Amino acid sequence: MKSSDVPFRADMANVVKLTIPHGKRIICISDAHGHFDIFQRLLDNIGFCDDDILILLGDICVGRHNNKNFDEFLEFTVDLCKRENVYAIRGNWDVAGRLPKMIDKDTKARAIAWFESLPHIIETPDYVFIPWSKML
Repeated sequence: MKSSDVPFRADMANVVKLTIPHGKRIICISDAHGHFDIFQRLLDNIGFCDDDILILLGDICVGRHNNKNFDEFLEFTVDLCKRENVYAIRGNWDVAGRLPKMIDKDTKARAIAWFESLPHIIETPDYVFIPWSKML
C-alpha cells in the first residue's frame, strides 16, 4: 500500500492553531507541484512581503512532471517557511512515495523529514485551512 493510499484519520491529524492579526493580507497557494519558476513569479506578481501571511496548502514540491529543480525548490520552500509569516500544510503529494526518482539520498531524507513535520490542518479563530486531498 502506498503512503498516499493510507486512510486519513481526523483524530490523528496534526492541527496547528494560529492567530492572524486583523488586517493582514492572507495569501493561500495550493498545488505548486514543483513548478519553481511559476511559483517564484506568482510571489513576485502578487507582491508578497513581510506584512502578508502566506499559507501553502499542500502539494508543494512534488508533481507528475519532471522535477528537475526539485532540490532548489525544496531548499527555497523550506527557507521560506522559516519566516514568521509563512506556513505550510502537508498535501497528499508531499509524501516519500511521490518524490522524484532522480534525487539523491540526502535530498530525499531532507524532503521526507520536512514533509512529515508539516501539519495537516491550520486553524485560526476565523478560518480552517485544509488541503484538498485523499487524506481527508
